Amino acid sequence: DEIYDRLVMDGLEHVSIASLAPDLFCVTFSGLSKSHMIAGFRIGWMILSGNKAIAKDYIEGLKMLSNMRLCSNVPAQSVVQTALGGHQSVNDYIVPGGRIYEQREYVYKAFCDIPGITAVKPKAAFYMFPKIDTKKFNITNDEKFALDLLRDKNF
Repeated sequence: DEIYDRLVMDGLEHVSIASLAPDLFCVTFSGLSKSHMIAGFRIGWMILSGNKAIAKDYIEGLKMLSNMRLCSNVPAQSVVQTALGGHQSVNDYIVPGGRIYEQREYVYKAFCDIPGITAVKPKAAFYMFPKIDTKKFNITNDEKFALDLLRDKNF
């Protein structure tokens, strides 16, 4: 799943997993909803690469499934050419001053400013996973912690 391939920050570059072993059969998924900031449009694709001969039955199953269950999102398809070929406005979001970049910086600093909470600054996408020092906060049961947090903060 490479849906966030264009949201790489700090001068880093996305490397497709399929490019690392081009002789191996690989299924790569992507789309426009995340990488082009148009959530809800439901435009995606799948690329089959590498040695397809070893996956004939799998590929045949995909063809059968796509003919039976999928219907195209015709109105949304009108944006594909522009999104893939035109100005990549997402690039403005992932540099200093851009919304995604600045939100990442803010959330990362906010986590790091809380004693007992650490986080790894993500290099791409929107997600950050804080680590909670369970000893500092006397957490012995993750389910109880989650339920207590929900009740305490009225979620």
